[in-house]
Amino acid sequence: LDEAVEHFSRSLVVLEKAVGAKHPLLIESLFGMGRIALAHHTPSAARPPLERALAIQEQEPSDGIQLAGVRFALAQALWATGERPRALQLAAQARAGYAQSGPRQHKPLAEVTDWLAHPR
Repeated sequence: LDEAVEHFSRSLVVLEKAVGAKHPLLIESLFGMGRIALAHHTPSAARPPLERALAIQEQEPSDGIQLAGVRFALAQALWATGERPRALQLAAQARAGYAQSGPRQHKPLAEVTDWLAHPR
């Protein structure tokens, strides 16, 4: 995970210089950084890159699956940091996004549905 954080951080710096601070190409690096922070059990560190990824993604809503993933990761970070109403709202939006994406998204849909039944 430490190598992945370095990779995403370097990627983010290079992409920001090349395409600007609000380009959709940044989403993958920001999302990756947030997910790694969640894996390290540091939700407060996960929040800033995930908030930024969501803001960019909502301006360019081209990938519903990616948007659902960002929303769910941010929901988990928010829940852990005490922002529970917004966490539940984002998780519900993520579930709807996965549901609309068809049967290939069965696994993430089940994960979000389970999380909504028992948030953690």
